[in-house]
Amino acid sequence: MNQKPSVAQNVIWNWVRVLMGIVFPLISFPYISRVLGPDGIGKVGYIYSIVGYFSLVAIFGVPNYGIKEGAKVRDDKEKLGRFVTEMVIINIVTSLLSTAAYLCLLAFPAFQNYKALIIIMAGYIPLSSLGLAWIYQVFEDYRRIAIQSICIQAASLALLFLLVRDSDDYIQYAFVHVFSSVGSNILYLISASRRVKLFGYGHYDIKKHLKPVLILFGMSAASTLYLNFDLTMLGNMVGDTSVGLYSAANKVTIIVSALLNSICGVILARMSRYAGLDQKEKFRDLLRKTIICMLMLSIPAALGLILLSRPIIVLLCGKQFLEAVPAMCILSVNLIISPINGLLAYQVLLPYNRERYSAI
Repeated sequence: MNQKPSVAQNVIWNWVRVLMGIVFPLISFPYISRVLGPDGIGKVGYIYSIVGYFSLVAIFGVPNYGIKEGAKVRDDKEKLGRFVTEMVIINIVTSLLSTAAYLCLLAFPAFQNYKALIIIMAGYIPLSSLGLAWIYQVFEDYRRIAIQSICIQAASLALLFLLVRDSDDYIQYAFVHVFSSVGSNILYLISASRRVKLFGYGHYDIKKHLKPVLILFGMSAASTLYLNFDLTMLGNMVGDTSVGLYSAANKVTIIVSALLNSICGVILARMSRYAGLDQKEKFRDLLRKTIICMLMLSIPAALGLILLSRPIIVLLCGKQFLEAVPAMCILSVNLIISPINGLLAYQVLLPYNRERYSAI
């Protein structure tokens, strides 16, 4: 536990994980887009965007708060175990409430044609919140995270080709989608006891965590509304086909954005320790290097996607998705803005307990 991998090693392992997450869509999405078409992809994308709201409530801002505070006490097994248990208790309550509220959608007439999708995707909510993946980020064990992610992505790819064969198999695609997104969390939950002892500590002080967790939840709520509400609006206003076209454009930019954001993700625990130990020079030096690295990658990536948007869409999705090209050009600009936004909110303000300003 006391061995501390370098930031460079963490970035490399996180890039391995993210790159495998890119390879999976590069192989699967061209296949899925041609098998299911815009309508099938639109159905899954529409319900997936709605699940995101309920999953947000289930997660309740715990992971980022857990990484920040857990990094400060990770060398004290008892303090860390008590803290993690308190986070788990919060997530159990929020997961139960969120899943119950989500399943109430089955009673609404507008969702009668989506019943099977709603049930299949219900598992995403508890698994997204109770997976405890953030514990491995507290210990900066990105090697373990990368290896588990690769295994899940490989299994998901195999399931995709086995289960999705024609345009009516969008239910099977939804199952594989959920498995590829949160399958790793099952492994994290099983192996978490090797890192920390859960429960058995007597009294738990949940109340002291609620205010900072609520602030981070507010930040996540704003971000999720921004990221998901476009798909929900399109599904209600225009229909599944438009959601499918927009999803194709969004999918490509998200793939590249994930690689850029992975740079920020690995430094939160390290930045929190530097802030907690008042090592301001180390904090500023790591921040400066991170910003330079991100800009060197994000600006060429955005320009490249804009210039190559048409051949990329044809290659990955097929000619039936050509109407998605203008949307992809517009969304590509976000590759520059999004990583900077995330860096300032989570890697600068959060370690110094200034999350309230980000929430505002």
